[in-house]
Amino acid sequence: MVQLGYMYRYNPGVLYALEQIENGKLGHIHTIDAQMSTEHKPDFKKFLSQFSGGSMYIFGCHLIDLIVKIKGKPNKVVPFIHNTGYDGLDFPDNCAAALVYDDGTCFVRTSSVEVNGWGRRQFVVCGTKGTIEIKPIEAP
Repeated sequence: MVQLGYMYRYNPGVLYALEQIENGKLGHIHTIDAQMSTEHKPDFKKFLSQFSGGSMYIFGCHLIDLIVKIKGKPNKVVPFIHNTGYDGLDFPDNCAAALVYDDGTCFVRTSSVEVNGWGRRQFVVCGTKGTIEIKPIEAP
């Protein structure tokens, strides 16, 4: 069972980007680059270690939701699940995924060990007529 809070679907920057995409202002969307990270305390990372997706489990779902809303279901997903070993925990705390489409690749990056991860959270949509960058994607 999976439960997802669609927290970015009502974000003003995301709504603006979706409107521009829908109106054709960006042209054909070929690439999306999304980043959502923070620096979790060891106790929280220990709690998260029960989920095999690690930082991708807690963060990636929100970004993948937006990518699929814009691009549809990908042909292939290539995961990169990495454990830095920081804090002595066996926890995938530095992850990425490539969502592969016929016309391009979209990337999602997540981390539980990034200092000032809040400041680098971003959602970048690239099309044949323009690019929109939302950074940071949310207020800390």
